[in-house]
Amino acid sequence: MVQIKINEELCIGCGDCATDCVHQILELSDGIPSMISDRINNCIQCQHCLAVCPTGALSIMGLDPQNSLQLPADVPSSKQMENLIKSRRSTRQYRQENIDTETLDKLLKIIAYAPTGMNRQKVLLTVVNDIDTMSILRQRTYSAIQEKIDSNAPLSEKQKWLVDYINGWQNGADHIYRHAPHIVIASTPRGIGTPLADCVIALSYFELQAASMGLGTTWCGLAIMSLNEFAPDLLTELGIPADHEVGYMMLFGKPTVTYHRTVQISSDRVNFPKLNKI
Repeated sequence: MVQIKINEELCIGCGDCATDCVHQILELSDGIPSMISDRINNCIQCQHCLAVCPTGALSIMGLDPQNSLQLPADVPSSKQMENLIKSRRSTRQYRQENIDTETLDKLLKIIAYAPTGMNRQKVLLTVVNDIDTMSILRQRTYSAIQEKIDSNAPLSEKQKWLVDYINGWQNGADHIYRHAPHIVIASTPRGIGTPLADCVIALSYFELQAASMGLGTTWCGLAIMSLNEFAPDLLTELGIPADHEVGYMMLFGKPTVTYHRTVQISSDRVNFPKLNKI
């Protein structure tokens, strides 16, 4: 059961923790926050109470406020964020080398902060972190497609579309995985409220943080379709639980290409509705 701990010497009784609690689980008693007993099970462990406390007096789940990043920190300016978003490109040319462990670990620890529906935090990131494993995944994917073709078994419309990539593979091209050294697969348990959104949000954070670290990424729908249609057993071998739904996949690695300017995209695809009063 989730509990809070209050350092009464630091608590100033401002009530911000109770006011900001998503499910109104906290209340002030003699100026000190406490949990309302019949609402404790509604806690989604979002840690807003820990984050909003101005003096660091509140601890939840045994977490020490002193171990949190103090705000305001060195956050990017609006212009810096604009430049990052506009300069992001889908990378399809990669260096054939592994990302170092320290960089990858840092990237993944940061992505853990991506929001999820109801703070469920159920997104599993399955990361192929070395070129050798990626090469096996690539080879076995194309082999599975070829085996299906050779079997003369009926092909679904989606499979018919994917088999065209075999010709490219036989000629040294890799249109599915783009010869990327790494891939990250985001999946969640089936049945949670927002499975696809949680996965896409996590990979969106992954993409932007990777770009800020000089890494390239590509959203890879072809990999999802290829594995689902021709080699679902590979998903199991990669360690994705049977009760999980794959939300999306992303290639990543060190790019061999450098872009020198942003592209130019219109922002006119926006709708501002107005509603009539009842």
